[in-house]
Amino acid sequence: MKVITVCMLLLYLCLGALAAYFGFSAKHTSGTREYHVLLYKDICIYPDSPAQTTGLLAGLILLVAQMLVIATCACTCRWNDKKQVEGLNATIIGLGCILGCFASGLAAAFFASGSALSRPAERYRVREKTNTSADCAQPKFTTAIALLFVAVFLGFIFFVGIVQEARKGVLTTPLPQTATVPTADPENSSQTTDTTPPGPDRLPV
Repeated sequence: MKVITVCMLLLYLCLGALAAYFGFSAKHTSGTREYHVLLYKDICIYPDSPAQTTGLLAGLILLVAQMLVIATCACTCRWNDKKQVEGLNATIIGLGCILGCFASGLAAAFFASGSALSRPAERYRVREKTNTSADCAQPKFTTAIALLFVAVFLGFIFFVGIVQEARKGVLTTPLPQTATVPTADPENSSQTTDTTPPGPDRLPV
């Protein structure tokens, strides 16, 4: 179980790094001058940007990584069905799984929103009550990337708790006892007592 959990952890970190790569790529693309949003009167013109694809990939890969966390949690609970996880490990596993799912969902939602704003379209500028600036709505890839790092960190904490629990289970498992047959010491063979019952020729007269 420990080896499988470590492999899952490495796969999870690879998926998190890949999601971060696509997320930074989407943020960089949306911030370049070539793909910047233009304002014409009260209409925001959004050009065709590659951030639409890279943002969606970042969100989808992050969701796949979080599914890996959930699958590992389910397998661990089945493996520990006869043993209660208590103490610090239980807190680490619970917080890592629950809060990680929450952060991953929010990050994926922000990536999806940024990708929707990166598709080519013309939209009227939304005037807020307390803001009369002429800026158009921008993709919130920065918030999505921040939540992505939070989700990956929580997932890492979760896997650390699982590895510790698996290690504790291995260390506390009693080793099988093998029967040992006593062997005679050749040096003390001369000191052995004769337990043969006396025969008729050895009876006292």
